[in-house]
Amino acid sequence: RSAAEPPEVPARLKIPVDRPWFFFAFDYLSTVERKNPLGLIEAFDRAFPQDDGAGPVLVIKTLNADRRVGDAERLRLAASRRRGVILIDEYLESGELTALMARCTAYVSLHRAEGLGLTIAEAMAWGRPVVVSEYSGNLQFTNSENAFLVPCALATIPDDAEPYPAGTLWGDPDLDEAASILRGIVADPAAASAQQDRLLARYQPEGGFRPLDPADPLYRGAMAQLAAVKLTIIRWRAKFKL
Repeated sequence: RSAAEPPEVPARLKIPVDRPWFFFAFDYLSTVERKNPLGLIEAFDRAFPQDDGAGPVLVIKTLNADRRVGDAERLRLAASRRRGVILIDEYLESGELTALMARCTAYVSLHRAEGLGLTIAEAMAWGRPVVVSEYSGNLQFTNSENAFLVPCALATIPDDAEPYPAGTLWGDPDLDEAASILRGIVADPAAASAQQDRLLARYQPEGGFRPLDPADPLYRGAMAQLAAVKLTIIRWRAKFKL
């Protein structure tokens, strides 16, 4: 919910906004293994197996597909098998991306690990229901009261998931449970929206979406809850990350 209405979804993206539509955004440089868009497509397919061309839609916005050509082709192939999956590989203006985040039926992230989850937080700030893995950094601010949590089982990181060390563990989300949650949101959208209304009433009683700065008490309170760790930088590479 925002004091100012978000932009409309651009018509050129051909998203059928009159139907329920789920949204996810990720950067290929953050790796498909960790961000798990293939798992998201599988969960969506299990949730809505009857593809009649009039049902729910899954929109996935990607970044840096040209830097991970093989992964991008795998995702395109998976998406092509379902008429209800829309891939957006192009760069968008800030307002266009905001429109997708603020106007989707729900934001979904079935990640296997997450640093913090800024896109999840942004969707919540706009009052959108979020469906997220019950694992990793997003648990700093998502819980059973403000998000639909998908249970995860610990799984061994495979050899081809660089730069993450093979043989260590991350969380593998339950795709059947994720599918059940997606079906529930479509069946009862008012209940999903009510969950976010409760969140906003508690944390943004003034009813607005506002930028934060370091002097804001809300910012200081959030930062105070984050654990500080000492990191040794062995390599630095600039990149934009979703």
